[in-house]
Amino acid sequence: MDWILFVLVFYFGSCLASFLILVGMRVPRGESIVFPPSHCEACGHRLNATELFPILSFLWQKGRCRQCGISLPSLYFVLELSGGLSFCFIIVSFATDPDTSLALFLIWGFGIVLTASDVTSFLLPNSIMRGFFLSVLLFQFHSNRSLFFSSLSSGAGVFVLLYILYLLHPEGLGGGDVKLCGVLGVLLGYQATLFVIFLASLSGLAFSLRHRRTAARTTPLPFGPFLILGSFLTVALESVLLK
Repeated sequence: MDWILFVLVFYFGSCLASFLILVGMRVPRGESIVFPPSHCEACGHRLNATELFPILSFLWQKGRCRQCGISLPSLYFVLELSGGLSFCFIIVSFATDPDTSLALFLIWGFGIVLTASDVTSFLLPNSIMRGFFLSVLLFQFHSNRSLFFSSLSSGAGVFVLLYILYLLHPEGLGGGDVKLCGVLGVLLGYQATLFVIFLASLSGLAFSLRHRRTAARTTPLPFGPFLILGSFLTVALESVLLK
């Protein structure tokens, strides 16, 4: 891919990611995703056009609000950057594989929303989860119609298994995580979803040991982002290994 086109695709993905972050932060609070326009959460300063550029505006402002000087959440920068890079990765690597591309885009889009929500509110909203579930159903019906009911049974099996574990040990997985794994079970199948849970647990443990202080390790860790990361990697690796 020509580097200019690469930059354009990357920045388009970052812009989409920026909007999806806003959705993920506002939906758990019951706020409109349209009004009020983007603003500083601390002082209410309405962002102008130059402050709305993903990544660049964060760097230019040194991660601070231009009005009140408060530090902006690094979540914006991390998700906008990773969103742009993963958007390019999907297009470059799977342009000739529409089913894999669509599956990855579903994980990418809903994953950014759910990650922003889980990190900021420790919630995976039912409204977003329903949208993800319906989108996965449509995808499976279109691409794997002969295996549609098998996909449903996989998702149901994963959900029931994890829900039982949740009832036995509610301090482990959250209810939203159980629902998310059920949706991933429909999308990926039960075997791949179990592998996703393994990857998520491993990466979550590594993150906790590397970045969280000893006292903070007793506080809950949002598990949704690690499930999203694990499912994205699983779909990508599965597609490459099975070629």
